[in-house]
Amino acid sequence: MDANALGSMIGKGVAYACLFPIALLLLWLSVKLARESRSVETSWSRVTAKASDAAGEENKITLEWFWKEDPVQRKFDRKGAFSDVKAGDTLRVWVNPADLSQARPATFGELWGPVIVTSVFAVIFVGVGFLVMRFVGAEPAMIPPGFPMGPLHAEMSPVAAIPHAAPVDDGQPIELRESSDLWKANVFWGLLFGLLFTLPPLLSSSEPHLWKRLASIAVGVAWMVFMGRIAIQNRSRVIRCDPSEILVSQPFGSRHILLSEIKKVTRRDIREHLRKAAESSRSRSGIYDGDTLGPKVIYILYDAAGKRLVDVDSGMQPSQEMRRFLDRMKALMGGSIPDE
Repeated sequence: MDANALGSMIGKGVAYACLFPIALLLLWLSVKLARESRSVETSWSRVTAKASDAAGEENKITLEWFWKEDPVQRKFDRKGAFSDVKAGDTLRVWVNPADLSQARPATFGELWGPVIVTSVFAVIFVGVGFLVMRFVGAEPAMIPPGFPMGPLHAEMSPVAAIPHAAPVDDGQPIELRESSDLWKANVFWGLLFGLLFTLPPLLSSSEPHLWKRLASIAVGVAWMVFMGRIAIQNRSRVIRCDPSEILVSQPFGSRHILLSEIKKVTRRDIREHLRKAAESSRSRSGIYDGDTLGPKVIYILYDAAGKRLVDVDSGMQPSQEMRRFLDRMKALMGGSIPDE
C-alpha cells in the first residue's frame, strides 16, 4: 500500500470515527436544546422579577414576582444565567407554571444561544470531516503550463536539505509542490488545539459565565479556520520555474517573479537559527534540551533592493526537480548559494 492510499484510509478513518460522530452528537444536542427552548416559549410564562440577597446564603439569589396577583419568592444559585444578577436588579424571566422553582432569564442569548452554537459546530465538524477525506492522502494535482500562479510564504517541513549534486539544467520548466507532511501537520495541530478550546465549553455546564464559554469557542473556531487556511495553501502551493520567470501558485493570490529581478539567493537553516537564539538561555540555566533534529533549510530569494521575493522550502517535491531548481539558482548567482 502506497503512502497516498494509507493517508486516504487514515483521513476517512478520522472523519468517520471522530469528526462525523461528534457532528451527529452536536446535531442531536442542538435539536434537543431547540425543543427545550421552544417549549419554554410556548408553555412557560414571562414575568418581571426583582432580585434580592438570600438571607444567610451568599451563593444564592432571591427572585420575587407576582403570580396570579400573589407575591412569589424563589431562591436560585448564583451561577450560570443568574451569576451576574445583583440585589435590586429587575429582570424578565420565564417561569414554568407547573413548577415555579424553574425559571430562566427571558433573553434571546440565554434561550437560543446554545442552540446556535451547537448547530454551527455541527456544520463545522461535518465540513472539516469532508475536507479531511478530500485532502488527506490525495495526490496533489499538477498544474498545466500557463496556469495563473500566486505568492509563496515559507513554511517549515521535516524534509532534510537537498544535496548539492544535481543533473545539468536542460532549460525545461521546473514544477515543485510542498511535501504532504506539511499540510497534514497543519490539519493535525489545527484540530488538536481547536478542539481543546471548543469541546470543553460545549460539553460542560459548570462554567458560570456564558461569555467565557463563547469566548473559548470563538478562539477555537478562529484557530481552526486559521490553520485550515494555511493547510489549504500548503496543500495547493505549486512553484513553476521557467527559463525566464518563477510562477508561484496557491489559493488567495498569485505572483510572477522574473529571474532578472532576482539578485541574491541565500540558504538559511531555520533550526540552526533557533538553536543560536536559545543558546544563551540554555548556557545560563545549564540545561541541555536534547535537541537532535536535523537541519530545516529554506532558500530565500531577494531583489536588488534587498526585498524578500519568495522563500522556497528545501523539502519541496519531487526532489529531482528541487535539485534542478537549485542548479538554476546557482547558475543565476554565478555558481554558489551562500549561507546566511
